[in-house]
Amino acid sequence: MREHQLKVTPQRLGIVDALVATSGEHPTAENIHDHVVSALPMVSLKTVYQTLHDFAAINLVRRLDVGPGSARFDINLDHHQHFVCDRCQRVWDIYANVANLLAHNASFGEHFSVHRAEVVFRGLCCGCDAGSTHQDPKQQQERKGNA
Repeated sequence: MREHQLKVTPQRLGIVDALVATSGEHPTAENIHDHVVSALPMVSLKTVYQTLHDFAAINLVRRLDVGPGSARFDINLDHHQHFVCDRCQRVWDIYANVANLLAHNASFGEHFSVHRAEVVFRGLCCGCDAGSTHQDPKQQQERKGNA
């Protein structure tokens, strides 16, 4: 934060703590706010939104627009894509090779300069698609053990 001329305040540190604590969940600003107010009750939702916007502007977090609903935030800055469950709306990191997609569309170069691609995969997670054969291996083992 100091490197980008942002003061290190208790509110910002609380938001960083909340981002770390909820990192695998791709939290919304509201999720972050709920986490922060348990330790700092006077922090407003507006402060959380502004801080997350500031953090995204200096690449401390990545703002995700994965469709309807609130924006999500990701502290994983590695190049990756996301999977969104259509039913529960949870978001997972997916490491997929989209290089072929970019190479195939190299003709964009005439009109655009593509620096990165953001791909969002959609479907049902194994928890929501319980009737499908595409279940979590742990769930499959549990079912075999109960049979």
